[in-house]
Amino acid sequence: SDNRVITGGSGTNLNGEADLTYDGTNLDLPDDHKIRLGSSQDFQIYHDPNTNVIYGTAPISVQTNDTTSGISFVSTGGHETIAKFVKDGDCTLYRDNSPRIKTTAGGIQVSNNLGGNTGVGEAILINTNPTNTNDGSKISFARTSTVYAEICTQKMDASNNTDMYFKTGTSPTERLRITSAGHVVSGSD
Repeated sequence: SDNRVITGGSGTNLNGEADLTYDGTNLDLPDDHKIRLGSSQDFQIYHDPNTNVIYGTAPISVQTNDTTSGISFVSTGGHETIAKFVKDGDCTLYRDNSPRIKTTAGGIQVSNNLGGNTGVGEAILINTNPTNTNDGSKISFARTSTVYAEICTQKMDASNNTDMYFKTGTSPTERLRITSAGHVVSGSD
């Protein structure tokens, strides 16, 4: 059957659009054809042979007022959750259908879900590539933007020996250091 969409032509002629069909249920466009919205046609939805694209020159906002299920990103068929965002609730990122990072009323929750006798796994990995001595990473603990404590790692020499140190106070001062050799040093000695 011919399900082409009819558009107006010149005069009394009508055109059957070859690339746009509607069968009463589905509106079909072939690859690389776009649905364009806006007076400048600056919001587009399309599919090329390899990618599904939602494109806009302005911010794209996905909105819901649902405070129970929210917005979910799931695999085909909904068998695996990738991310879930609930208004006035948790926002959760998943890996292999298991929650890994979740916002909570008190902050964030990180989970590695190893369980059983599978050993120790990385719940949090801060991965840096320090190239210079004194490069490193830190986790800061703050209240109303004032840092009160830090846990730091720092490359100490060209051999990539790294020390870990702990700082406290309103202008965090080193209180304890564990050296790459395993020594524990009190204060900033």
